[in-house]
Amino acid sequence: MIQVREQYGMIYVRILDTAETFELTLNKIRAIPGRSFKMDTGEWMFPKEMIGELLRQFGNQIVWVQPLEEIVKDVPVNDELVKKHLSWRDEDDFKTWKLKPYPYQKVGAHFLADRGRAATFDSVGLGKTPEILGACQILFNKGKAKRALIVTLNALKRQWAKEVEKFMGEPAIAVVGDPAKRLKLIKGFASRNDVRFLIINYESLRNEKYMKEIKKIPFDIVALDEAQKIKTGVTDKVLGLKPSQNAMATYELKYIPYRFIATATPIQGKPTEIWSLFHFLDDNILGPWEEFRERYCKYHPRYGVTGSMNDGELYYRIAPYFIRRTKEMPEIQQQLPKVKHDHIFLEMSDAQIKIQDYIMYKIEELKEESRSIGPNGTVINGMFLNEEQAKEYYDGMIQGYTTFLLVNCDSPELFKMSDSHMAHRILNELNITEKEITKSPKLDYFLDFYHQIINDEPNSKIVVFSQFERMIQLIHKYIPTTSVIYHGQLPDREKEWAVEKFRNDPNCKVFLGTDAASTGLNLQVANYMVHIDMPWDPTLIEQRIGRIDRTGNPHPNITIMYLVMSEGYDEHLIEILQRKAEMAQNILEGGKMKARHQDFTRLALERMLKNQAKRLKQKVM
Repeated sequence: MIQVREQYGMIYVRILDTAETFELTLNKIRAIPGRSFKMDTGEWMFPKEMIGELLRQFGNQIVWVQPLEEIVKDVPVNDELVKKHLSWRDEDDFKTWKLKPYPYQKVGAHFLADRGRAATFDSVGLGKTPEILGACQILFNKGKAKRALIVTLNALKRQWAKEVEKFMGEPAIAVVGDPAKRLKLIKGFASRNDVRFLIINYESLRNEKYMKEIKKIPFDIVALDEAQKIKTGVTDKVLGLKPSQNAMATYELKYIPYRFIATATPIQGKPTEIWSLFHFLDDNILGPWEEFRERYCKYHPRYGVTGSMNDGELYYRIAPYFIRRTKEMPEIQQQLPKVKHDHIFLEMSDAQIKIQDYIMYKIEELKEESRSIGPNGTVINGMFLNEEQAKEYYDGMIQGYTTFLLVNCDSPELFKMSDSHMAHRILNELNITEKEITKSPKLDYFLDFYHQIINDEPNSKIVVFSQFERMIQLIHKYIPTTSVIYHGQLPDREKEWAVEKFRNDPNCKVFLGTDAASTGLNLQVANYMVHIDMPWDPTLIEQRIGRIDRTGNPHPNITIMYLVMSEGYDEHLIEILQRKAEMAQNILEGGKMKARHQDFTRLALERMLKNQAKRLKQKVM
């Protein structure tokens, strides 16, 4: 990946990669004539006439400091590739749209339509929906397509139908309701000429009756929204890998000629996910799985795929087929609100420290018991379990206690609200009093913050995220008249009501959501977000933030707040999140290791190391 800017009639190019792709990128630059190197800035210089060669070498992997049209405005443009890229910005394929896309969204739409089988990996909040719809519009205009199938999450089908109407001013059919109604909607779409979009969820594709009817419809375009749902698409008998039902179902749609995927989180752990996504787009991009595995995967017959290799080569192999813009890019940044991140470290209460110490002791105890299991198995709770069964039992117990560590950081009261006997046993064995149970530094801090905002900023709104439904219920108990709740167990109608009330009711100040609300919702009426706790998956943090940090936010500034318990499990979790994020950065951004929340991680780790050193010093003394 390179950064391109113009100054004094010359083009300046900076390599953004690290070791994984640096040499590959450097060789591409050296292949372009007329270059020189500016030592004091570390940039390569080219005459403006070479802009076409840069586009040929790097295409969509260029970060533009200034828009392309500004760079070439004072020179004759004869290069056909440059003309095409300029037309992506100027050509109005969207003159019939009610709401026009932003310039970078037009570029994304044209990129998808031009490739025919491609992906948009733009970061959350940048508007992948209008890019997909825009690509469809371009293909409709050119007479290359007439109908499109959109596959998305179950909770987002109606949202997609609304987006089609909002941008394009035309209806779309969302396949909702009971099985009979869904089948009727699919058949009804087949007989209508006035509707071009059918929207269905991944799980419905697994229904044979639905799929049979879908295959009867002559779709020209299929687009997978939140395409990470098919990230497990590998079949490998050697490693014991089987594809998910979602992946298998979507692979049956590969007869449709134009195929697009959209996700802000294309890789969350292993290179198998990249292969699964691009295998849907086109078999020829990454080839057969067995060849891909040998070239790009570290694996073990017993443990499966354990890591990646040749990341730089993999990046340049998939680079021509995806576009990825982030909010840090200059051409995007000017259309996004200014974001401020505040990291609030809170001290644990005495009860929280007591509970955490107890849980850590139990985890160590369980690990020791697991290690002592012999090949002949053991008896647990009056039942004989073989070695494998016993280890699975202890692993499950350890996982349960690990979740309790996170629960404890939020509030001991969540243990009391739980249906788990194990949770109640912790409180009873430690003799935690009622007063201690209700003491929650995170809850206290948030309520103080909330009252300050209500008094000082009457037009502000707040989005709050927690992994635990009990936590958002607990917060709601203190501010019932000015907040709404959104979680996975609510019916779709109640979810829609919560979103609409928060967006449109000036007296509704707080949106309380679990991670069920982290995808697909437009909550940019808010200018504050509070993470009560952090999810296991680093991509969910970006998904959460994308609910308010997105185009269309009317506020000049937004603030993202993270509540972290000092010396609690929160701090340990941050290090895990950073490790999980690193491989995705290496592959998708050519080794560019510029994590959006790197400052948050650094602060947390520094504090944790400081506390560890202090404890060690006290032990020595």
